[in-house]
Amino acid sequence: MIEDEYADPVTVFIEEGFINKEKYEMEMTTGQALTLVMSINQADDLWMISMVLIMLFLTGFFILFSSPIRESKYIIWYVGFYLLLLIIVVIWIYTTQSGITEDIVRNIELINVSSGGVTGFTS
Repeated sequence: MIEDEYADPVTVFIEEGFINKEKYEMEMTTGQALTLVMSINQADDLWMISMVLIMLFLTGFFILFSSPIRESKYIIWYVGFYLLLLIIVVIWIYTTQSGITEDIVRNIELINVSSGGVTGFTS
């Protein structure tokens, strides 16, 4: 393991879940906490980007099936292009989210190995 130049111990509380919230308490160094928080922030940024893209695709859906465009002779091309973009964006979001989740899990496992574990409690 790489020596941590920020070796001050800190306690980090992580809250997980939307409806059934689980809280975890972890002891780690400041450098480990920064690495973990950076991964969590990446996941949050991807969530915000996903919400914007969902709104854009919903807007595109309503524009695509509005009366002036629906009567166009190129509607099949418009629908095909729309579906192609939708599939590409969904695949990109899924693969990016999987990578970020793996980073978070890997960071937590490294912290568990180096510091002796996680204390979990549910409230």
